[in-house]
Amino acid sequence: MAAKKHRNKPRRERGASSSVAAPANAPAWLSPPWVAPVALCLLIAVSYFPATQAGFVWDDAVLSGAKPLQNLSGLWQIWFEPRSLKEYEGHYWPVLYTTFWLEHRLWGLHPLGYHLVNLLLHMGVTLLLWRLLLRLAMPVAWAWVAAAVFAVHPLHVESVVWVMGRKDLLAAGFYLAAALYYLRFAEHRRRADYARALALFMLSLLSKSIAVTLPVALLLWHWWKRGRVIGADFARALPFLLLGLGVTVIDWLAYKDVEEVSLDYSSLERVLIAAQALWFYVGKLLWPAGLVVVYPHWEVGADHLPAWGYFIAAVAVAALLWFYRQRITRAPLAAAAFFAVTLSPTLGFVDYGYMQFSFVADRYQYLAGAGIIALGVGAVAWGAQVALPRVWKGAQPTALAALALVPLIPLSIATWQHAGIYRNEGVFFAHITDHNPHARSAHYNLGGWLKNEERHEEALAAYRAALGNLDPDNPGAAVSTHINMGVVHEGLEEYEQAEEYYRLALQAKPRSKNALHNLARLLTGNRQYDESLALYRKLLTIDPDYMKAYAGMAATLVWLERPGEALHNLERALELDPSRQELGSAREQLDKMQQEVEQHGQRQLADTHYRRALEYRKQGRLEDALAALRKSREQSPDSVEIHATLGFVAEEMNRLDQAAAHYQRALEIDPRFPEALNHLGALRLRQQRYTEALTHFQTLIEIQPDYAKVYSGMGVALFNLNRSEEAVRSFDKALSLDPGLEEARVNRDYVLQILGGGG
Repeated sequence: MAAKKHRNKPRRERGASSSVAAPANAPAWLSPPWVAPVALCLLIAVSYFPATQAGFVWDDAVLSGAKPLQNLSGLWQIWFEPRSLKEYEGHYWPVLYTTFWLEHRLWGLHPLGYHLVNLLLHMGVTLLLWRLLLRLAMPVAWAWVAAAVFAVHPLHVESVVWVMGRKDLLAAGFYLAAALYYLRFAEHRRRADYARALALFMLSLLSKSIAVTLPVALLLWHWWKRGRVIGADFARALPFLLLGLGVTVIDWLAYKDVEEVSLDYSSLERVLIAAQALWFYVGKLLWPAGLVVVYPHWEVGADHLPAWGYFIAAVAVAALLWFYRQRITRAPLAAAAFFAVTLSPTLGFVDYGYMQFSFVADRYQYLAGAGIIALGVGAVAWGAQVALPRVWKGAQPTALAALALVPLIPLSIATWQHAGIYRNEGVFFAHITDHNPHARSAHYNLGGWLKNEERHEEALAAYRAALGNLDPDNPGAAVSTHINMGVVHEGLEEYEQAEEYYRLALQAKPRSKNALHNLARLLTGNRQYDESLALYRKLLTIDPDYMKAYAGMAATLVWLERPGEALHNLERALELDPSRQELGSAREQLDKMQQEVEQHGQRQLADTHYRRALEYRKQGRLEDALAALRKSREQSPDSVEIHATLGFVAEEMNRLDQAAAHYQRALEIDPRFPEALNHLGALRLRQQRYTEALTHFQTLIEIQPDYAKVYSGMGVALFNLNRSEEAVRSFDKALSLDPGLEEARVNRDYVLQILGGGG
């Protein structure tokens, strides 16, 4: 009889579960398979509803500013030309920007679409976490409670409601999916599962490189399952480790190319920063009060005793968990280690840009916090088991339902409230400055929002607060603030103050392109053309392809009556950026410039004839003055000054009808032109057209209420209209303004004599 052949079955990790859920252990309220995931999604939808009214804030400017997101060809740039995003992003995270590129095609720059995608991604991450906890053999009900706490915890608002927080959502989603496939591989040894895990890990890294810690987390899982890590475990984790290091190096090189950060902290100080950061995150997870997007820096130094307290506490907790690992199981130590390891890239051991503003940020613990949440929920479950040993089996479903609602309701309310600060940048940055008055960047960005809203005085106050919180070791940080203060003063038409701030910016950074451009533009407006041109030329030595410099030079050269050079510079500006809205199409802009040159020449010629006419009038050559004024009018037919002066000369020549016609034409152009109103009123008195005279004088009084001679003229008109008492009051007003006005005194006495019966 032939011996039976036995096929070698793949060895499974001890304790690993082959099923996603364990219906036998599930309480009645979770027994239908659709209830748990639907309930989690509903919790998120309700808690994060304010996200549907949120706008774009902070770094979301990349959505409207980065050209690769706006162009069909941008997808290639996102993946293979990362420098195309360097103005907005230093990291190489192409998966993140691919999602934005796709959404640009779907709904442009409508915030709602981006926020809904973030909510869907958070739902996906929550469901993946729930499935992972079930695979880690956590009881069904408690796995749901842990996932529900994760779903509505307000510490996750920054990652979910801030559009740029999507990097955390994508990285966490792919990370958890990779972990699930790896666990399936460890159970069934299917190579396809391992390949899927590796591919998902790659996508996670390309969403945000913080996912690099996954290989260590997988080794922690092996240790948790069997109490040791064997060579085969390291071999399976090695491809993940090499892939993580490779992508991280690429990301680091891309970031270094844009911004190289070097902070002067010693190794000991970095350890103390990390210890305090760990306890900070644990504290916020357990008691999420006072959440701020930018937290204040805390004191750092080896002589700072509280910092040592955090360090000693962290070491003591780790030691206790290790010492009692057999008694309380390895799970608490594994969960705490996962928390610390996942946070490690942002704990300050290596420099990164955001450390200049704060040592911590809510978004950094989005994935890491799941370890503490699971640990906390497990501790509550264990405590309930100890407290209710006899009735636990029957009371479990009801107790779980009640216990789940206790934290979920206040957490959900806190999430709703905190999500509201993302409504717009004004609310967002005001919230930061209220809770962290030393957050310079928040004051600066609040000033920018107020400037755009044309709330100039408030914007200046915000910019002053930003200047008041400057780092004394970094005076260059004031440059952009000074530039924006100059822009605000321009909006207030306070041009001297604007020039002062632009020059302050140039003192701090002589090669600042924005400061040079703004000052040159302002000087052109102030007719300081030579200095303006010099600044534009300096700007072009710094950046020969700076479109705004060519456009600004063109405008300046127009005023200098150098149209050929002006057109040449404008053509160069259009060549550099033909899509610029402020330039319009090349032909339209060139035509406009030619028209401006022509109009400028006409104004110059009109001014020449006008000055000549004034000289003729002064010499008594009224006919010559009249002829020169007519030539001036041909070049500038809508000049009120020319029409009014024509009236003056015609009146001096006793051509009263012509004079009146010129005054009327001046008033058609500007109904409140004082000289025309005054002379036409006086002319109508001479013509005994008193009602018209009174009307013109009354209009002039509205403009110049302290004009004594006008009140005198009004008195004459009123007397001739048989309104003698009003006439006396008008003469009195004239004399109160100018006691030496003899004509008003004589006319007043005359009217009073008539009123007294003596005339």
